[in-house]
Amino acid sequence: MALSLSAGQLWNLAEQPFDPARLPELAATAEAQTLSGIDAVPLAAALARAMSWIQAHLHTALAAAVHLEDGEDPRESASRIEEIAIHLHEAATTTDARCSDATELVRRLPQTLKQLKLGAISPAQARLIATHTRPLGNDEAVTAVDAKMAGRAPAQSRTATDRMIRRQIVAVDPEGAEARHRTRKKDRDVWVYDREDGMSQLGAYLPAEQATRIYAAVDARARQAVPAGDERTLAQRRADALLELTTTGSRAVVATEIRVTVPLDVLAGRTDAPGELDGHGAITPGLARELAHAPEATWRRIVTDPVTAEVVSVGRTRYRPPAAMARLVRLNDPECTFATCSVPAARCELDHLREWSRGGETSVANLGPACAGHHHLRHEAGWRVRREGDGRVAWTSPSGRTYRKAQAA
Repeated sequence: MALSLSAGQLWNLAEQPFDPARLPELAATAEAQTLSGIDAVPLAAALARAMSWIQAHLHTALAAAVHLEDGEDPRESASRIEEIAIHLHEAATTTDARCSDATELVRRLPQTLKQLKLGAISPAQARLIATHTRPLGNDEAVTAVDAKMAGRAPAQSRTATDRMIRRQIVAVDPEGAEARHRTRKKDRDVWVYDREDGMSQLGAYLPAEQATRIYAAVDARARQAVPAGDERTLAQRRADALLELTTTGSRAVVATEIRVTVPLDVLAGRTDAPGELDGHGAITPGLARELAHAPEATWRRIVTDPVTAEVVSVGRTRYRPPAAMARLVRLNDPECTFATCSVPAARCELDHLREWSRGGETSVANLGPACAGHHHLRHEAGWRVRREGDGRVAWTSPSGRTYRKAQAA
């Protein structure tokens, strides 16, 4: 009979390549249900590693199941997908997409599949990589992307992996990315779904820069002067602002800004590297140039501090950073600094890493964007933060484990 594992043993299992020989012990520990509170955290982490290992083998089995030998009737594959869907309790169309991703992982993404088998990445990360590489016809490009993603994804959140793989696809296939963008634009649409309790859900499928601009206008309107006694949350004010801007014919001026980062050689047309749309991620070089050269665009050079002479510290003369410093902090850290968070810095509070009450300065080095949730986590749940030598912010949990956002690609 397998013995249950202690919290310390579970941490070792959760932080090492998954060893299937430990499955009986892990299963016994889970079945015993003796761990609770902070001691259950490593159990959840170890089980997540085991799930990745199982998913890797599920992908291998799915790819084998739908593979057709020469001369086999293509309808046989469809028949197998229908039968698999019954056992996965999902629609055949969902299983078909799952099998396509599995085939991509097995045939063209062996390094990504290996990381999944080791428990180093999640099933969601693996499927993201597979889904995005499928349109690539160049196997050499896929091999290069596979190697890069396998090396970086283990340190990333799902959102960070999504952004990185989209950037990689644009980088290795800029012409294909431009063509796919033109095709996708034809599918733009707006829809509404009925929901319970007299509510509905409104959605839109738009080019990224248009969606970003609309959201910026709604957000800016919601943040304008709030009357005394107004108890609406920011989310509720955004919803009301959307209604006002689209139905009342309001001509109120709403100042908005969308930020696009474009390398100079891309602007000049010398290279075709992807641009970066703040809050969205990679965009095609053609779209980046189009936005940069728009009549209303304002260019801002971003180089190192000695060249720009940007303000980097005001010591302890003031708590709130001046606008130039706040802008520089958000350029250095474009998202909340928590390891798995992707909330854009523009929607974050600027947190003093060494607290102001403990002598911390208001400086670029001592400030970092933190979304409202992680700001409260840091100050109310016992997490500690510090800026490290490579510029990243390290977050240490009450368990003593330290987590960092993956370095930029």
